[in-house]
Amino acid sequence: MESLFQVSVVFGVSKTTAIWIMIWGIGILGSIYAIFGGLKAVAASDTINGVGLLVGGILVTVLGLAYVGAGNPWEGLKEVYQANPDHFNSIGDENSVVPFSTLFTGMIVSNLFFWCTNQSIIQRALGAKNLKEGQKGVLFCAFLKLLGPLLIILPGIVAFHIFQGQLDVPDQAYPDLVHLVLPEALVGFFAAVVVGAVLSTFNSALNSSVTLFSRNVYKAQLNPNASDLQLVKVGKIVGTVLAIIAMIVAPLVANAPEGLYFLIQQLQGIFNAPILSVVVVGLLTKRVPPIAAKFGLIFGMVAYIFCSFVIKVDIHFFHLISILFVINVVVMLIIGKIAPMETPYKEEYTKQVDIKPWALAKPVALIISFLSFTMYIFMAHNVPDYAWIGYYCLGATSILYFVYALVKEKTAQLKP
Repeated sequence: MESLFQVSVVFGVSKTTAIWIMIWGIGILGSIYAIFGGLKAVAASDTINGVGLLVGGILVTVLGLAYVGAGNPWEGLKEVYQANPDHFNSIGDENSVVPFSTLFTGMIVSNLFFWCTNQSIIQRALGAKNLKEGQKGVLFCAFLKLLGPLLIILPGIVAFHIFQGQLDVPDQAYPDLVHLVLPEALVGFFAAVVVGAVLSTFNSALNSSVTLFSRNVYKAQLNPNASDLQLVKVGKIVGTVLAIIAMIVAPLVANAPEGLYFLIQQLQGIFNAPILSVVVVGLLTKRVPPIAAKFGLIFGMVAYIFCSFVIKVDIHFFHLISILFVINVVVMLIIGKIAPMETPYKEEYTKQVDIKPWALAKPVALIISFLSFTMYIFMAHNVPDYAWIGYYCLGATSILYFVYALVKEKTAQLKP
């Protein structure tokens, strides 16, 4: 926002002061959405913001390429590719900020944590009217995620090509590109989209945090007889306190040397591996006691903080996350072996929601995986033959499986 509108110049203040003004302005607006509107207001605003992000993101990419190609996006793409072929290599090298090898270690843990256990994500899926609709929503989101290279990576390469890597802070690349290529009439639209994106993340985290505290701490531990009205009141108080803390902390991490996104990923390592390890063990075992989960959470967080920030082990933090994840799982399984629960856990369905799955969920998931694999293999340099063989096998399997599931569903609908 500072780069787009020169807020510090407009108000005649320093950039640091301008950042504080914007954070508190956007933070207060987001807090009103989340605290007084609840999940429904957050979901509605997220939908509108999502459409704006898609339109605005594609627009920035196309106009950025057109800027390079003197009005022709295709010529711009060719010029950017010819000038920076290494930046189009999906494999990269071990000198990258996030090396490709981490895709098979901590990146898996981090992504499984975020997309499969993060309250702000799964709360939307659990809000679906039935399992079938929830699966459709999740898979549609996964399909939109495939647009990431077009909306995020390609603009980054275009910015690198235009500015020749002269930006002091990586986080400035995108706003500087927007300011350069968008017509003035559209800068305001895109600024609204950016604010919407910030609100989406902030609202979701705030709403989910309030829900977790109200249900799992206040009602479960402090006041079991609390009414829904009391929970709402407590939720608003907690949400206000959390929002104020967030707005105080945010400016302090605004100028991370390697970029805010990298810093967030590194800090999330404190809790993503411990939480995911607890969820995985809880799903796959039936006799591991609750004390194992408590120990796993505490041990995982302390171990990561000690290794990353105290002794500072010479290993990429994503690799460290994967190592600690495995250790956490093993430790919990050992505790479960030494002191197992007397009776195995038995899952019970409430039968309040239809849990009949979508017939095409698995084949669609396989096709999305195939498309994801397609992007990597086509953008990779020096792909070995066995990778191509695996690629064609996966593609053929995806198509055949989808056709089989579709025919099976249609046949079932024809039965009297």
